[in-house]
Amino acid sequence: MLQLSLSPALADAGGLVADYKGRLVGMVASAYLRPPMVEQIERLLSLLARRVDSFTRYAEKLLKDKGVEKHLKELREAARRLAFPERFLEGLPTVSVAFAVPAAQIVAAVKRITSSGGKKPWVGIQVRVLNETEKRQLRLPGGVKVLSVVPNSPAEKFGLKKHDVLLSIDGKQTLNMEQLRRVLMSRHPGQTVTLTVFRQGRRVKLKLTLGSR
Repeated sequence: MLQLSLSPALADAGGLVADYKGRLVGMVASAYLRPPMVEQIERLLSLLARRVDSFTRYAEKLLKDKGVEKHLKELREAARRLAFPERFLEGLPTVSVAFAVPAAQIVAAVKRITSSGGKKPWVGIQVRVLNETEKRQLRLPGGVKVLSVVPNSPAEKFGLKKHDVLLSIDGKQTLNMEQLRRVLMSRHPGQTVTLTVFRQGRRVKLKLTLGSR
């Protein structure tokens, strides 16, 4: 990806990027990011909403006299407002970072799609990246953990198992989701690849022929 020195609007995604000579170098793919402060406030307000709502239910059981009905109503309203924290977040700063997909990647993707009839390579697994605790326990720099294997999929046919950690495909690292996506998208359905997986404390190599979907 190419990071741009300007921040176009989200509507500019898909626009062409040219160099100073007018040559096409990429296509805009804007990313909308929220600063950590916003997420922290949202978590805080969500927590308060749950606590206030719990208190109102508790108070309703214990306090029935008319003198507290007004306060209970106010608490309910407070809980209702807190359940929708976006009302409190209006005006907080956001960040728009602009990236561009390099032209070479676009051309390669178009060729791959047209040559395969629009089909994508398919393995047949549900995965997630290793968390920091798992990395330390397994002594791995990263990896993609297999959560489940789709029945009758290439993964099942060629021996991938639940809890395997995918480390590389054809020698190219797959330590995170982006690396895995990039490697798979550079292959085509019907192609046989070599997987390196971490299984029960040792590295295992598997041959797998990619399916399509």
